[in-house]
Amino acid sequence: MRQNLLLGLVGVMAFTAVGCYAPGKNQFPSSVVAKRKMDATKRNALRHLPAMADSAMLHDMAIVDEHFVPHTTELNGTGAARLERMAVLLNTYGGTVRYDSRSASADMVGDRIAHIREYLEVSGCDMTRVKVESMISGGFGERAVKSIVVDDRGPVANQGGNTTPTPVASAPIGN
Repeated sequence: MRQNLLLGLVGVMAFTAVGCYAPGKNQFPSSVVAKRKMDATKRNALRHLPAMADSAMLHDMAIVDEHFVPHTTELNGTGAARLERMAVLLNTYGGTVRYDSRSASADMVGDRIAHIREYLEVSGCDMTRVKVESMISGGFGERAVKSIVVDDRGPVANQGGNTTPTPVASAPIGN
């Protein structure tokens, strides 16, 4: 009796295992399938990023202080990568590279502009079609007039719609 019961149980298990196998059907767990679908979707979306970044760069054409090693005229890695890509676009379309600086030192600004020109030239850019100037970046941000007024105010304490600058009070030094 035990032998028949054991044989029957093994037979049922064997038929169940064979019956559950369906050739041609997806044998992966749903999490693996979902991950593959997400990866494919991501790859599809990411293929447009270089063109979008190029369009934004063509519109803006700006290099800022953050693209340089602080207190030097040397480009950092981000600045070098940006100018490398910008050189390709400038070779194709020409244009003006805007160096937007907050530096008060005219010497530093002049040296950085010279370094930008040198880097673009070494990158193979046709400099007869390219200008490098110190000017505000060309993005869709605030209008230049409003930006200059806000910049001239310095730090202000007001956060509302009041346009009258309110200087920030400083604490006494030494006590």
